[in-house]
Amino acid sequence: MLPFGHNGLIVIRCRNLTFAKLQFFFCISKFFRNFTAIFNKTLKTMERILGIDTGTNSLGWAIIDKENGESKLVAKGTNIFTEGVKIEKGIESSKASERTEYRSLRKHYWRRKIRKIRLLAVLIKHEMCPPLEGDSLRQWRLKKVYPTSDAFMSWQRTEDKEDLNPYRFRYICLTQKLDLSDTSQRYILGRALYHLNQRRGFLSNRKELWFDVGEETYTALVRI
Repeated sequence: MLPFGHNGLIVIRCRNLTFAKLQFFFCISKFFRNFTAIFNKTLKTMERILGIDTGTNSLGWAIIDKENGESKLVAKGTNIFTEGVKIEKGIESSKASERTEYRSLRKHYWRRKIRKIRLLAVLIKHEMCPPLEGDSLRQWRLKKVYPTSDAFMSWQRTEDKEDLNPYRFRYICLTQKLDLSDTSQRYILGRALYHLNQRRGFLSNRKELWFDVGEETYTALVRI
């Protein structure tokens, strides 16, 4: 005798089927039908809810079953973790802020160096500064080896007694007409451009600026 189920039905196989056995299996099948009905009804009426309470350094959670307007607590808990900020002298700051600041500073130095190298390549191409030997610019970029040839160091040297001042060169370029066929005057223009590259400024977008420099000057600066 072997009972088994298929699609909600109970099938009975036995060799000697008596009335007592038939009564027994009838009771079992009735029990299974009642159990299935109750289980399906429970699934339809019961609702499971997960609640989460998030905080800056904690996480609370709870699970409840809601059935027929009544709620029952199934499980609950709290997870506490370290804060994501650094507190020094009562001041909060990001733990990555210091690392980010150093990285930004490295990027700033790197970009400024690349800016100088690219400008020097253009100046050398147009003979506006002394030529450099071989791959000096490449060595400066990759191995941080600054070019130190005598002609190049003399070109960018500052000496007020000899009127070797980049600000003076910038003034000359603004107020005088240069003869670019003269190598020395080409070097003056190149040194002024290189100094602008080294000491870059910025144009403020403050609306009050024209009160300080005058409306006409401010308009000319904006056009530039």
